[in-house]
Amino acid sequence: MKKSLSIIRNQKGITFPSVLLLTSLVLLHLSFSIISFSHDIRITANHMEQIKAQTLFQIGYERYEEEFLQKKDFRSTTYESPDGVNHINISQMADNTLLLHFNIVTNEDYHYTVTKKLNLATKSHN
Repeated sequence: MKKSLSIIRNQKGITFPSVLLLTSLVLLHLSFSIISFSHDIRITANHMEQIKAQTLFQIGYERYEEEFLQKKDFRSTTYESPDGVNHINISQMADNTLLLHFNIVTNEDYHYTVTKKLNLATKSHN
């Protein structure tokens, strides 16, 4: 019968501390991976909301520009879409320049504000 070394069998030996260290490192890596994954999910959701808000801005700007060329109306307006609401406030900077303030709120309550100039001298009814 073989005798096993006491250094390997008890807690004072080398096997138990090395297994404990290895297990701790694996669990630490696993927990950091889970935290990183949850942060990536949150970042992706925020990025998707930002893309929706920027899309609503582009749609609202083009739509207001088309309506303005037809009616020459300087009123503030609101556009609603399935992705959110686009409030446009207008102020006149100069004779040929409008300043458009876009306040966009998506369905997930993401707020986005943009200010854009609309030069009336370059816009004409073709």
